[in-house]
Amino acid sequence: MVAYRFEDSRGGESVERHLAGYTGLLQVDGWGAYNRLADARSAGGPLALAACWVHLRRNFYELHVSGVSAVASETVERMAGLWAVEEEIRGQHPDFRRATRQEQSAAIIAELWPFWEKELGRISGKSKLAEAIRYARSRREALERFLHDGRLDIDSNAVERAIRRQTISGSFCPCWAGGRDPLSLASVFRVPSSLRVQRRARAGTHRSPRRCARQCHHRSGLGDRSGRLRRDGAGSPKRIAGRAA
Repeated sequence: MVAYRFEDSRGGESVERHLAGYTGLLQVDGWGAYNRLADARSAGGPLALAACWVHLRRNFYELHVSGVSAVASETVERMAGLWAVEEEIRGQHPDFRRATRQEQSAAIIAELWPFWEKELGRISGKSKLAEAIRYARSRREALERFLHDGRLDIDSNAVERAIRRQTISGSFCPCWAGGRDPLSLASVFRVPSSLRVQRRARAGTHRSPRRCARQCHHRSGLGDRSGRLRRDGAGSPKRIAGRAA
């Protein structure tokens, strides 16, 4: 099931309001509001966060492509093994996914922590590499949670892809209603789409994220709409912030 909720800000109170009373697993990106929510709930009920490995990888990847850190490059290379495992188990039963991760992915991750700790003692605490390592350390439990629950994904890419079209479209909405009302309909129409993706994954015909993104952008027709906005001379519409929890 896919549901969209519109907010005019990224304040932590938005998350607290939408997830009031929720208990269970919550797969999220690195937004600090989720951590605060989990900490506040620790005494009132179980709320377990599952962190996104793509957001963690991004910190090391930026250093890798700039060519300034051999440690970052090796980290990216080791992490590639995690997604190789995910390719093999996509669409499989949660029990099989968990067992495979325990057998293959857990060893890769177990070797990353001492590798990072050793390097952390050698570099400046103000360096980008140190920041990336500390980011991982502070989220270790949440990052490793997918190893123990086959229902979870290794990353939040599915959510990022699901919200991309609505977020881009919201950038051209001149009022809050223009962002809120379409999201109500999007929640209805997105569910059948997500089910089709799951069926393709089970059948081994899952499309790549890059291909999905290109097709979503093409179908959205944003180029034409943005062009009309400019030709109308109405000025730049107010950018509306949207987020999916």
